[in-house]
Amino acid sequence: MPAILKKAKQKHREKRRDFKIILQHFVKRTGLTFSCSFFYTYCLTITKTMIKKLLLSVSLLALVFVSNAQFKKGSILLGGDIGFDKQVNSRGTNAESTSSSFSISPVLALATKENTFHGVSLTYKTTKYGQSISGMYNLKSYGVGYFMRKYKPIIGKFAGFLQAGANVSVGVNDYSGTNPTKEKMFNASISITPGLTFPVSKKVYLETGFSNIASIYYQRSKTSYVTSNLPATYNSGYGFSSNLTASGNGLYFGFRVMLSK
Repeated sequence: MPAILKKAKQKHREKRRDFKIILQHFVKRTGLTFSCSFFYTYCLTITKTMIKKLLLSVSLLALVFVSNAQFKKGSILLGGDIGFDKQVNSRGTNAESTSSSFSISPVLALATKENTFHGVSLTYKTTKYGQSISGMYNLKSYGVGYFMRKYKPIIGKFAGFLQAGANVSVGVNDYSGTNPTKEKMFNASISITPGLTFPVSKKVYLETGFSNIASIYYQRSKTSYVTSNLPATYNSGYGFSSNLTASGNGLYFGFRVMLSK
């Protein structure tokens, strides 16, 4: 070990000597009159300062990256979503239509790798819509779903996420018009939900987003007439929908509790 250190010191002295020879040759050719040893010492000082600043910058960037990667593998997310929507359309005093909805959905998820969660959710939703003079619809539904969510740090403590999920639900829609009906429904869908999250403490995160901003769905229903002997009707179909334009839950607010491993 002493022999290795001795050899390294010898190489360092040789480099210092070569550098001084080059500086002396430069001074001789250009006619500059300043101390080569001073310039050499000054260059070394500047180089060391620059290296320290570079290392400090890299360290700070690493700390920022680590602080943003808040969701470690093995973490557990607990929480719930609350959604609401209300619309009123007036076309004269006798043609006012209203629509309102409310939903709540508890969730449980596990981080299978950093910033990526897989989880399940339960959903309850109630919606009322129609016209007061012709009749109102009252829909209640219950569902269960599976989802995958990917977080992406944005700036500071803010993070965005994109969630893809598959959901199945059943519901009953009661119509209270002159010929009341009861509609039983089944719905299956695949949807995408974008959003933002922000920590209010080490474990609690508030979030907001557009629930089911785009979805592909399949549905079927059976409608029975409550006060008449008319036969029941059956319907089924599939398609694409977006809550940016359709009546239903749009903007939602929720929270998450992070239980780190």
